[in-house]
Amino acid sequence: MKLYTYWRSSAAFRVRLALALKGIEAEHVAINLTQGDQRTAYYTEINHQSIVPTL
Repeated sequence: MKLYTYWRSSAAFRVRLALALKGIEAEHVAINLTQGDQRTAYYTEINHQSIVPTL
């Protein structure tokens, strides 16, 4: 399972916290929002809304 996340995202933090509480491990893939990584063709294939987090 992969979690596409940004380190300063409060929504992504809540997902990471919930996964940790449930004992679920996920591979973290960094999406840098300040550089516009969420608008790349690669990421829009995964999440058409271009938002993080995506699980």
